[in-house]
Amino acid sequence: MLFLGSVAGCTKKDKYYRFSEKELDFVSYSQGQTLKFLDTLGQVQTVPQLVYRREMVDVTYWSLWGGREFLEQYEVRYSSGQGISLDVSLEAGSLTSGYGFSLMVNNFWRDLTPEEEVASPVPTVINGQTYQNVYTFTAYPTSGGYKKDSATVFWNREYGLIQLLYSNGKSITRTD
Repeated sequence: MLFLGSVAGCTKKDKYYRFSEKELDFVSYSQGQTLKFLDTLGQVQTVPQLVYRREMVDVTYWSLWGGREFLEQYEVRYSSGQGISLDVSLEAGSLTSGYGFSLMVNNFWRDLTPEEEVASPVPTVINGQTYQNVYTFTAYPTSGGYKKDSATVFWNREYGLIQLLYSNGKSITRTD
């Protein structure tokens, strides 16, 4: 009887892992948003949103002490059907994946830990427009050529993907 009373008195409260301020730099798109990108040939492509999800997911594992754990997750997917596609996912605290942020743009991907990334402290000019707090990182092909080919990603909180520069000189640049 004493054992049951002590176990019942040790229950935990629910725990919520929400996005940190730094992780919110990578939650850049809202539900129903359509993007526009300018390709290397000067053609504007409208890229509609196919998936939007931002929710608290129950990640509770069985525990003698009780309590539930919830993890904030975010996912968006865009595709023009004409070559431009963008997939973004983020998990609070990088608890399950070890990285937390995953980006795929036109068959180039990158997983990273938002807390380790540093945005440029000075304004960045891309295609004649000035952007604040821009993150720059390298993405790699999804099939073959890992680290033999790459693309440079420019990203910020306000716009998300600003530009993707391929190693062959081609690019896609946000225009909206």
